[in-house]
Amino acid sequence: MAYDEAPIEGPRYRAFISYSHADARFATWLHRRLESWKLPNGTRLAPIFIDRAELPAGPDLPAQVRSALERSDVLIVVASPAAKASQWVAQEIALFRDHFPERPILTALIEDDPARAFPLPLTEHRGQVHEPLAADFRKGQDGRQLGLLKIVAGLSGLPLDQLVQRDAQARQRRVMAVTAGAVAISL
Repeated sequence: MAYDEAPIEGPRYRAFISYSHADARFATWLHRRLESWKLPNGTRLAPIFIDRAELPAGPDLPAQVRSALERSDVLIVVASPAAKASQWVAQEIALFRDHFPERPILTALIEDDPARAFPLPLTEHRGQVHEPLAADFRKGQDGRQLGLLKIVAGLSGLPLDQLVQRDAQARQRRVMAVTAGAVAISL
């Protein structure tokens, strides 16, 4: 039975986060931030699949991962030298590209340069060269907030500039609330 013909059982995921367990701290942070992100229409980006939070104990981990990939609309790859060295990350990317070539792959670059951080199936697959654009979470580049907004834009289909403006307005409201609270306390 081909992947396209297989019945999809279980929840549908907005995205599947593929990462090396050396990058678990960042992946967990990204997962939490994405699942709690509230879109302008009031909906959330949840559910986002991450293995530690979503996988039950089971006899066949690879089958569970394949099943979660099948039910995911987008693959998010946390790119780092550890991810490039991970056979699991490479297999997840290759499986996603093989069976769902029309589905997007988003990249979160967290360490080093792309040549040393991008797993091979992210840049080459079945003789095709891919040039992924990454949300660059490294310090001195996009940083955490803009990197997060780029991933949210990729998942939601909303324009990045709209998300940046909305985020700036929210930060301004928080500063005003803190200032008003401080003034009220001082009075």
